[in-house]
Amino acid sequence: MSVDILTMTEFCQATRLAQEDIHELVNIGIIETLASDQFDSEQVLRCIKARRLQQDLELDLQGVALILELLDQNRHLQRRLQHVEQLVRRLHS
Repeated sequence: MSVDILTMTEFCQATRLAQEDIHELVNIGIIETLASDQFDSEQVLRCIKARRLQQDLELDLQGVALILELLDQNRHLQRRLQHVEQLVRRLHS
């Protein structure tokens, strides 16, 4: 999967958010910069997901950050579980 690098201007255009809003999302930890206001394209999707959570569930940004962190942990644990299940299947083969 190819990951594009976006400037702040491109990121603002992709997410339809102002720079101040982007900086707030970075400061809270919802999205991450690569270096000097550059973003990978995956952060656009994370930003869109954060905005949906905020709007749909009427959460503040701290609540959104918590939910995204829990979703990340859940995905990580699911991957680890799949790996363990594969190992168990190999042992039983």
